[in-house]
Amino acid sequence: MIDLHHHSNHSDGKATVEELLKKAIETGIAVMSITDHDTLAGQEKASFVANLMGIKYIHGIELSTQFDNKSVHLLGYFAKLPSKNARSKLDKYLLNLQVKRMRAKRECKSEEISMPIKDALEFIKSQNGFAILPHPILYYDRLDYLLPLVDGIEAVYPSHSEYFISEMVGEAESRGLFVTSGSDLHGTIRSKEFDLILAKYGEFTNGFIEKFFGRLIP
Repeated sequence: MIDLHHHSNHSDGKATVEELLKKAIETGIAVMSITDHDTLAGQEKASFVANLMGIKYIHGIELSTQFDNKSVHLLGYFAKLPSKNARSKLDKYLLNLQVKRMRAKRECKSEEISMPIKDALEFIKSQNGFAILPHPILYYDRLDYLLPLVDGIEAVYPSHSEYFISEMVGEAESRGLFVTSGSDLHGTIRSKEFDLILAKYGEFTNGFIEKFFGRLIP
């Protein structure tokens, strides 16, 4: 199975990188990614431990962005960990946003202060990565605007019905986009029902995995 959406305790998850990888082994996950919110911390360890465990690992991040003054999350996947210089620039950029949010909160301002989606896309592309729209059901009314910006859709997701998964797979195929799958796991308790869905729709994500490694790894 393929699960490309996990959160560790480097952001808002409850499990360590090692615990997530151990759970992946127990569940039969062959390819995985940890996509912590707005940080690449823990990626080096995750890749190293995954290699020892025999799991194919993809470096990932979930960036909090804004599009048309509304919140939109964006998944970025990288075959190679972004350079130290790139990570440092990203950290400084995100720290600056955090300072602005704190200042706005003190001044009782309710404006959305997040990374513009174009900046997130530029960062992902600068590191030869893929930009994927996660949990598209949350952005259903904006898909016509968002899908032209990304490389793929997280069609297989816990809150998606099988009908909606099929609809998103169709959208991806008609637009030439990749299909990915992710549990958005924040701990170590997996949904058996969703794991069955992962297995059922794995063939669609397989295409992304094959093209991902074929494009980014010589």
